[in-house]
Amino acid sequence: MNKLRKKIREFKCNTLDWHKPIPTSTFDGVNLKSRCRYCNKVILKDSQGNWFSINRR
Repeated sequence: MNKLRKKIREFKCNTLDWHKPIPTSTFDGVNLKSRCRYCNKVILKDSQGNWFSINRR
């Protein structure tokens, strides 16, 4: 079961670009930044409240 959950998380982060932020985030005056708790990418929050990665490869 854990292998399936890990594959689903990887699919969400890498393919769908859906991320879950860590509880602490920073605000630099313009952007709300955090890191994804699963893939550890730097993520930003958009105006609708969704998180997306800025280093998409």
